[in-house]
Amino acid sequence: MSYIDPANDGIDVTTFPYDIETLHGKPAKHAYVVDIGVGTRLLVITYAANTARTHTCVTNGEIFPGFIKSFGAASTVTRVRIFFD
Repeated sequence: MSYIDPANDGIDVTTFPYDIETLHGKPAKHAYVVDIGVGTRLLVITYAANTARTHTCVTNGEIFPGFIKSFGAASTVTRVRIFFD
């Protein structure tokens, strides 16, 4: 798996919950937090194995590799960019 290059095209997610698999027909290969907002924020991810994890985000640019099916409603980050390649 290749890691993200923020200059590459991706899809920005700003509304949660967001079901990647339903909306795009496949899980995203990776994602990164573009803007966490103010303070420490949460990103709730359901991975392809149907495991849900809550990640605490403290800086912009945090990377989440792995096949991501969806982001949960409890996510409080401002913007996440997803990639399919």
